[in-house]
This record gives sequence, C-alpha cells and structure tokens, in this order.
Amino acid sequence: MGRLANDALLRAGLSEAIIVGDARRGVEVVDELTMLVRGPCDPRSMARALTRADAGEGVAILEPDTVGMRFAGGGPARLRIVPPASFVEALVRGTGSARHVRWLSSVAFEHGGLGTVAKRCRTEEDLYAALGLPYAPPELREGSTRRYARGDRTWRARFKRDWPARSSRSAWAWRSWA
Repeated sequence: MGRLANDALLRAGLSEAIIVGDARRGVEVVDELTMLVRGPCDPRSMARALTRADAGEGVAILEPDTVGMRFAGGGPARLRIVPPASFVEALVRGTGSARHVRWLSSVAFEHGGLGTVAKRCRTEEDLYAALGLPYAPPELREGSTRRYARGDRTWRARFKRDWPARSSRSAWAWRSWA
C-alpha cells in the first residue's frame, strides 16, 4: 500500500513517503498505515496526487500538514508533511513505541533534548550515535534498549536469527504491499 502511495507521489513530482509506526516496526496487525513526507510540500498537491493513485479512495486533507486516505480493499493511511529540520526527530518518534521514545527522550535530556539532538543529525543512525547508543533497527524499538547501551551485543545475534519473523519485509508486509 505504501508503494501505491509513493508511486502516485513520485508521478506528481513530490517527495517519497517513508512508512513509520507499527508497520515499520513489523507489528503483525496495523490499524492505520502512517507515512512521513519530507517537506516542503503543498497538502493540496499531495491530495490531488493521491486521488489519482491506483486503489486510493476517500482522500482528504485532515490537518494543514496531514492528508488521509483509504486503500480499496485495505485500511486507512495518513501522510504527514514534516519540515526538513524536524524530519529525523519525526522519523524516530513516529517509528518507536511510546515506551521507546520516552526512554530515548530521557537519554537525550542531558544532551539538550531529543529535538535538539535530532536537528543536528541527518539520519536515525546519526541520532543514536550522538546519544552514545548503538543503532536500534525499527523492529527492536518496542521499549528500552538500555541493555544494548551497556554493551550487551547479544541482541544482534537474536535479531539476525529472528530477522525473517521480525522484519518489515515479513510475510504480512508482502501481502499488504504487493
């Protein structure tokens, strides 16, 4: 479904949307597909492009920076336009569970806060490195990764072993986006 939205956005010459939230973390059941679009972007242009998307219906501007839609035979989707300076922070906050984001925010507090650190970073990997943490793939952002920060690297072995089951490219993902 994300591919359908991106095809429509790219045909209209707009920025690509990146999937965040439960779908990016590989959660098996997703109530709503959430995507971020790096701004600047006019929501009316994005809504027009999505209206022409294959299998897209019910496109509406929900907020000044958010467009909602439904996929035919699928669920709802929400695309949010984020300013470039806030994109990394929105990506991290949008992908991680509430518990993981609270934990990251507590770690970032001594560095000036998550927003301040994120503004200096170009990627999520840069953000974790700036906080002195190993990069946590989206599939592992369900809670605190405190033990990983202490140097317990066994999660890498578990992650590689469980990759097919935990990946955002899981069977669920292929069924939904194919």
